[in-house]
Amino acid sequence: MNYWNEEEIKNKVFNEFESLFKNKKSLKKNLIDFHTRNKYLYFCYDQEIKDILGRVVANNNKDIEATYNDYYISLKLLFEKKASSKKILNSVLHMYGYFKKDLSSEEKKEFFKTIEIDIVQSIKMISKFADNYKNNYIMNQTILKLIK
Repeated sequence: MNYWNEEEIKNKVFNEFESLFKNKKSLKKNLIDFHTRNKYLYFCYDQEIKDILGRVVANNNKDIEATYNDYYISLKLLFEKKASSKKILNSVLHMYGYFKKDLSSEEKKEFFKTIEIDIVQSIKMISKFADNYKNNYIMNQTILKLIK
């Protein structure tokens, strides 16, 4: 997977995570936004740990710094795993689900033809769909910004 640089991805995510502490007033919101942006990236590593991270964010009624610590520990566990083509494909297909009702049959055929040949191009197609259909949730996914 020469399009996927594990170390670069890990560094980018952890640097962004650490920068969340700069605005102490908005820590809770920042953590929710961070998790939301990275959801489909997390799919590429481990869905169970992705779910744990989601529960940490959802149950952040306790001290926010304790929540951050729990999130950090689980995030480290997530990135101890390796992304695989199969997991990346799973993530792409989940994002595709946001558009399948909007796409023409020709766009669907093109997408599935592309995904069999080139995962990078299929990720770019998801990005294009998100832009065309103004889906900010998908447009803001970190995974789409990692593939140029």
